[in-house]
Amino acid sequence: MGNTNDWGSNLPKIDNPLKKLGYIKILTGLISLVLSIYVLVSITWVTKTDMISGWICLLVGFMVLAYSVREIWRGFYMTFKMPLGRTDPSSLAANSNIVADHSPCDYSAPILWEMLNSRTNHTFMEPSNWLENMFFTTLKPLFFLPLPFRNLALKISSAIIRTLINILCYILALFLCKTGLISGDLDFVLTVYTWYLFLAMTGIWTSMCRYDYSTFYNSPDTSSYLTPKKLIASISIAVLFPVLTVTLFSYVNFYETTAYQHISSFINSFSITPWFLAISLGNIALCLPLLWLLWQRSHRYEVVTEVSELRDNWQQSIHPDELFIAIENKIMANRRYMEVPNRVYLELNPNLSVDSNNAKGRFEGVTIQETQPAYIRPNNSITFNVVRFFSSVMGHLLKLVIAGIIVYFAYRGAPDVRAIGSDISGQIQYFLPYIMGILCLWIYSGILDRGTFIIWAEMKFESLLLYFRVTGTFTSSKISTGMSVYDSTRSENELVRSSISPWIIISKIVSTTFLGFGVNRFNNKRYIMEMHKDEPELDKIVREFREYMNSRENIASVAREGDLKNASDILKMNSQSVAYNQERIANGKPDDAALFGGIITDGSRGS
Repeated sequence: MGNTNDWGSNLPKIDNPLKKLGYIKILTGLISLVLSIYVLVSITWVTKTDMISGWICLLVGFMVLAYSVREIWRGFYMTFKMPLGRTDPSSLAANSNIVADHSPCDYSAPILWEMLNSRTNHTFMEPSNWLENMFFTTLKPLFFLPLPFRNLALKISSAIIRTLINILCYILALFLCKTGLISGDLDFVLTVYTWYLFLAMTGIWTSMCRYDYSTFYNSPDTSSYLTPKKLIASISIAVLFPVLTVTLFSYVNFYETTAYQHISSFINSFSITPWFLAISLGNIALCLPLLWLLWQRSHRYEVVTEVSELRDNWQQSIHPDELFIAIENKIMANRRYMEVPNRVYLELNPNLSVDSNNAKGRFEGVTIQETQPAYIRPNNSITFNVVRFFSSVMGHLLKLVIAGIIVYFAYRGAPDVRAIGSDISGQIQYFLPYIMGILCLWIYSGILDRGTFIIWAEMKFESLLLYFRVTGTFTSSKISTGMSVYDSTRSENELVRSSISPWIIISKIVSTTFLGFGVNRFNNKRYIMEMHKDEPELDKIVREFREYMNSRENIASVAREGDLKNASDILKMNSQSVAYNQERIANGKPDDAALFGGIITDGSRGS
């Protein structure tokens, strides 16, 4: 959440998109929990036949138990109701309505103003490397994805390209060895090079399936960038490795040593090529569903940057302070969603400058605000939901297969190793298939689990982004009524005439954010994906503004019946006084009003 004190009775209702994924994790954890309990319970009768197997079962049982508890814990966390606050999701920029807003932001008030004014979207960064330029040229919709999706697409594509390059390097090395261009024990050299490629592939795909969500969501992933140096290094190693290895081994007479005999016998008994192809082609095959899901997701966004704009000039008899009051208390207050205050990215600080004679001046006020984002329910196709669901299920099934292999090894490992004896080469040949299989399955499951989690975690929102600027000049003049010598009441008013130049730009934006783990799962950046016109809302704002200005009264008036009755009584008394004075003048006597300097309003007269 953006703040810890933003609870209220009226909160937005948002579906939990991770609930189904949480059920999958809970089911996987329960199955592995049953398996771990079975292993721990069976220790009693395993130790009767083999104490070492009992200790291995104890260790494996606790390992599987820890994994199952972790999966169940995470699964329940995903299925729980999300704790929402009135400031969720995070703001686009620093929100001045919150005392201490620590939410990560990808924008600022000047950037939002520039996006509205220039009709641009700063969410989509320019291609900065060869791979991004390839995306922009061949797969343009993938380029206009949110940053986490873009990072995932670049990471998958980079891993696939580097894998294909390593496969080509393997084919090139195989070509050099089989065509007789170099001499020596070429099978041995090729096998050593294949081991190198296998370890390189392990590093590439391990980094692919292990990354920090908070960093992955909020910043570009530079580790997946392809550079010419990397490509040249891979090709150079493919060409030079066999030649240099054969030359070095021949120079030091390595082929005649005992170490060579042991290593050669081991290499001949264990083939690394199937595992190299499994970790290469298998990972590429598992990444294809993720790329298809990202491709489908890219079609959900309309890459538009449209706004509704008003530039006008109004002549109104209204004080500038009333304009700014109208903006805050009427225009923007009416835009609230579910009574949640708007996100204020640039506060309205009116600037009113008055000349020395206080008869005229200038005024200016600017604000940038966003209404509370409203949640948009996902509208995915059935095929998309099925592929995403079964990809997640497949990733968790592979984890269960890993647990099954470890449990099988716990029961069979000690007796088999004892039967092999002290032959180190035989023991290595026994352990390697387990290690290779678990390593490949672990990478497979990590790719599917992490990749699908990002796709599950996306949430879309809709809100109104508004830029409001009011500038102009004003002049003031005084107007007085009731100044006659016979008037009993007087009204003196200051009439302000303002020349108003409003500049209003609004855009209905569609933004997206991604959930994480834990309580602060909303504490990730929100990205603007679409900017749409909203002419009806702009017309409504202008209409409300004009209604407010036209409803202002410039001259004081009497609105209460008691005041009207008192004024009527005074009028009657003054009428009698006027009639009396006219009668005195007609009889040749002086006027009381002339004598005393005014009308007697209390009915008394001087002597």
